[in-house]
Amino acid sequence: MAKKRNLNYLLIIVFLIILLYGYFVNNKPIIGVASSGYLCLAQSLVEGKGYRSVWLAEEPLEVKLPFGFSLLLVPLIYLWGINFFVIKLFMVTVALLSFYFIYQLIRMIHPYFSLAVVLLTAFSWYVFKYAHIVLSEIPYLCFSVLFIFCALKSVSYTHLRAHETSLHLVC
Repeated sequence: MAKKRNLNYLLIIVFLIILLYGYFVNNKPIIGVASSGYLCLAQSLVEGKGYRSVWLAEEPLEVKLPFGFSLLLVPLIYLWGINFFVIKLFMVTVALLSFYFIYQLIRMIHPYFSLAVVLLTAFSWYVFKYAHIVLSEIPYLCFSVLFIFCALKSVSYTHLRAHETSLHLVC
């Protein structure tokens, strides 16, 4: 009975986080140098021009912004164009995925602290702010936590318990 009640609390918390993050997704344009740079680079890739700074004269190759985030945006821009609602919804979805991976990672190490860590992360103003603008921070968080989770998952359980102290230092 206690596990079912905990599951109900967890589902309520997940629903509230999804509701909070989804409520503020809008179609307003994003103002910012890096955000517009990533969108222009993704548009350049969709148009077949390559990874070029289309906002500069002669469209030179881009050397300042990394290419990974623009590649994540390419399918969205190819299918829907520069639709800010879809792009922000993608960012919120990636943020929610990162919360799930954080929960799984912390649950693997300390089951009692996993929900508290996810709540502190989800209700952090900076994470909330970055989840609603087009910057590479949220996908970086998601993929970093995913790769740490996969690396720790690949280690055997007995090896994990034997070196628990060193894992605390990693996380």
